[in-house]
Amino acid sequence: MTSWSTVFLPASAWEQMARNIRRHSREGMKKRAGLARALVLEPKILLADEPSSGRDRITASEIDELLIRRKTEHGTALIIVTHDVHGARRVADQVAVLDKGNLVAFGSVYEVSQSENEVARKLIME
Repeated sequence: MTSWSTVFLPASAWEQMARNIRRHSREGMKKRAGLARALVLEPKILLADEPSSGRDRITASEIDELLIRRKTEHGTALIIVTHDVHGARRVADQVAVLDKGNLVAFGSVYEVSQSENEVARKLIME
């Protein structure tokens, strides 16, 4: 009888995949725990670095909703560094767009979508 691991991948590949899943799960848990620790302190200003990176769209949306609630219900100012344009459009009142380390646009999502800078316009409309 042949096991699945010998049919599709050698056992070492399965073991590597299992290690990667465990590592990413731990990293995800660390990120969620860090966000929870920050929120429990009810800060006036919350700085979040890529809060939804590496998340599936559903989990990223749940994080966005949590941040939106924190902002609206507690008046917390959010400063979020992200590559998640969809989340930024949902959560942000103001967005800053950087291109090669330079600030190329700043304003509301609408204002950035009307920017003279083509990179900013294309990015915000993704």
